[in-house]
Amino acid sequence: RAMPDVAAISDNDEGETEKESSEPGQDASNMNESDAANKADSNASNRDASVELKNGSSEQVDKGGTTTSQEGKDQEPPKPIDKLYNCRWKNGTVQTARIVERRLAPDGRSWEYYLHYEDYDRRLDEWVPSDRVGEEVVKQRSNDDHRSSLDSVQKMTRTQKRKFDEINTTLPGDVDPTTAALEHEREQATKVKNIQEIEMGVYEMDTWYYSPYPEEFSKCSKLYLCEFCLKYFRKAKTLDRHKAKCEWRHPPGDEIYRDGNISMFEVDGKKAKIYCQSLCLLSKLFLDHKTLYYDVDPFYFYVMTEVDSCGCHVVGYF
Repeated sequence: RAMPDVAAISDNDEGETEKESSEPGQDASNMNESDAANKADSNASNRDASVELKNGSSEQVDKGGTTTSQEGKDQEPPKPIDKLYNCRWKNGTVQTARIVERRLAPDGRSWEYYLHYEDYDRRLDEWVPSDRVGEEVVKQRSNDDHRSSLDSVQKMTRTQKRKFDEINTTLPGDVDPTTAALEHEREQATKVKNIQEIEMGVYEMDTWYYSPYPEEFSKCSKLYLCEFCLKYFRKAKTLDRHKAKCEWRHPPGDEIYRDGNISMFEVDGKKAKIYCQSLCLLSKLFLDHKTLYYDVDPFYFYVMTEVDSCGCHVVGYF
């Protein structure tokens, strides 16, 4: 019978023990309160155990006394990653797609899948609800299919050699294991498009590829950009407040060419570093192979704009 008292003393943290020892007159009351609390916890745990034994571990009583069912959530089993499925496209046609990633839907019971459509560019990859994903597709490859696939790989290697060289210009000939691991990690990190849509001026645009925006902005499905200074925001009301204060009406450089309503500006990456970085991040949303994001100091950017009464609106650059 003395053991519960010992357990009650040992469960208290050091601060409470020192307080009790410094006030001897309150020892009895503190011990009684501790015993009552431990008995209540013991009774609650006994009730949890009885409910689990009675219902075959399918229910449990939470701290608030509410009984929840683990099997009552009716959560559908997730489909495996890197498998081919028939998927209903936006226009209603059925396409073969590969599951790249998955996540729980907002309802907490169904799943959403990030799909790459076979034989289509990555810019069409998208998140879809589970009701658009059909049956798994199992392909049997014949020898003719294998030979044709080898030929296509050889052709693709020749036609995309320039892009491959551009991507790997920063890597040495003999890549050490650490660099190779980092490169593989980068490829894995960019396979899922982080920002699905942007709003810029009067336009809303679906993005095509991953762009390395700061982490707090990469978690937004939609990004809001100022069309003059290219600053980006997570909320429309924040952009509205910025536009009320923003004084920019053209890129931060010298106008070197004008023809009708078309103007070209020369922007020094060293003098307008933040603007050029924002321009690169924006363009990466629509370019799959692009390695320049933040090191913009050595470059000049030539920005093409369309001019109206509101200002110079960016339409492209090189």
